[in-house]
Amino acid sequence: MEKESIVQEQKQKEKVKKDSLVWINPETGASYHAGAAFYMEKYGFFKLILDGPKTIFYLTPYRVEDKKIKYRVLAPVIIRGKISHKVEMGYGERASGKNGDIIMTIGRYAPMRLILKLKSEV
Repeated sequence: MEKESIVQEQKQKEKVKKDSLVWINPETGASYHAGAAFYMEKYGFFKLILDGPKTIFYLTPYRVEDKKIKYRVLAPVIIRGKISHKVEMGYGERASGKNGDIIMTIGRYAPMRLILKLKSEV
């Protein structure tokens, strides 16, 4: 029985793809490491984990417009140690260009842009 749960856990890990997050200053073009993103294939969204201080967002697609995928950036509201609901904190888009990175604007971090550098195809 324990062996089965280990196999299931391994399968679950295989379905999670890790990509990099980078802050870009639109005025200077300077870039800085921001954290990591994990694509949760089972649920169809990205979990974004920002470093220093650790902050978690969820990136969910909601519309395709002019060959661009539009995303919502959601922040979890935690009550008594559990996610009660999520609130919209920003937006993003993925153009059909060559690199396919997702560019996000998040309220409290503006004017900085958060870039999800996709190395794995979603």
